[in-house]
Amino acid sequence: MDTFITEEAKIREFVRKNLVRQDLAHDLDHIECVVRLAKHIAMAEGANLRVVVPAAWFHSPITRKAGKGGSRGERSAEKARRLLRTLPFSKSEGEAITRAIVESSAESLAGSIRSGSPEARVVRDADLLDSIGARGIARVFTYTGSLRIPGGIGCVEWDIDNPPRIPPPKGKQEQSAIGQFFSHLLWVKDRLSTGTARSLAQERHAFMVEFLKRFKAECDAQA
Repeated sequence: MDTFITEEAKIREFVRKNLVRQDLAHDLDHIECVVRLAKHIAMAEGANLRVVVPAAWFHSPITRKAGKGGSRGERSAEKARRLLRTLPFSKSEGEAITRAIVESSAESLAGSIRSGSPEARVVRDADLLDSIGARGIARVFTYTGSLRIPGGIGCVEWDIDNPPRIPPPKGKQEQSAIGQFFSHLLWVKDRLSTGTARSLAQERHAFMVEFLKRFKAECDAQA
């Protein structure tokens, strides 16, 4: 275990130095939170921590240059592969880690959320969990604020208790912060693969619903 702690420290330092400069919603704080959640879920679900932990550290793009070809997940996996060769991971562990990175990436969400290895599902669930609840609320406003989108904060135009799933804007146009709740965040709980993550999501989802109701009430009072 002491050896693995040392290995993880080296992985963290590598990620810290090579992390792509994005908005504050996708910085090192987000990655560290995903790692903590992934450890918790992995232990509860019996997943391999030696695969889950490195994959969680590399779940976000961590290359300073976008490069050519391949998805962001594949590029992060290649970076991880190069680092893992310098650390005492077996060949099979390295292959499992890089596979989990690709299978838990944002691109994988376009396919079946339940596909992939148990370790990939753990990392993917950890990433999704950090998009809801109190942290999710903070992150969505941080993200949309950094983009300075025309829609700004937005307002609640839909039934909160029976929300419609509104489609995201087409092209490069970004959605208001409130709009993102109704196009994505309110459905995160239904996309989780593990029982542990689904259990954790219940309170986080309820908190978002209560926030939206309070937000709408305050906006309506100012009308």
